[in-house]
Amino acid sequence: MGNSPQKILVVGASRGIGLGLVKALSGDGHQVVATSRDEARYEPAVVWLPLEINDRTSRGTLAGDDRLIGTEHVVISAGVMPKDVDETLDPGQIFNLFLTNAVSPIALAEDILRKHADTLRGVTMLGSIMGSVGLNRLGDHWLYRASKAALTSAARSLSARHPQLIVTVAHPGWVKTDMGGADADIDVDTSVRGLVTLVSSERKSPNFLFCNYLGETLPY
Repeated sequence: MGNSPQKILVVGASRGIGLGLVKALSGDGHQVVATSRDEARYEPAVVWLPLEINDRTSRGTLAGDDRLIGTEHVVISAGVMPKDVDETLDPGQIFNLFLTNAVSPIALAEDILRKHADTLRGVTMLGSIMGSVGLNRLGDHWLYRASKAALTSAARSLSARHPQLIVTVAHPGWVKTDMGGADADIDVDTSVRGLVTLVSSERKSPNFLFCNYLGETLPY
């Protein structure tokens, strides 16, 4: 592994990249706590806690759980990409899109930081290259792109408010998951191995980074 083991919370870990991160991080010797909406034990080697990330009470309950004491890094992989929202412009879907992808991850990070400021050193959020304004050449999925751009901006604000915290927004690649589809470029394991290196790197600076799963900087 090359770095000392950490206590790591993985949010949104019931499937796909999140579950892959739980398995890889615990396999590398980290002490992992994971969340799912139903508290099912998707990987028996770690502690599972329930979380509805868009619910303020649920976020507060998680942050105050004694099983998070000593947490050094939080990885947030929750996100949605509703179908056809660009055409329907359904207000409820748009609200949920921005709440889930941009607002709730920052709110959760703040909740955990308030309870665990003495140990929390880093927060990694799974963003998207589609949130890069500078790299937007197609204009498709414009509401999803906007939500991910909002996440990057909000995460940068988080790092400015808390300069002692190492904040990373990481594009996991175009991954073969339920969201990415079968035609995606890479499998879950490839993405996860890069993300694990980022999470366990113990970076000291800069305190904010927008990058891909290989650690390569992306333009905002």
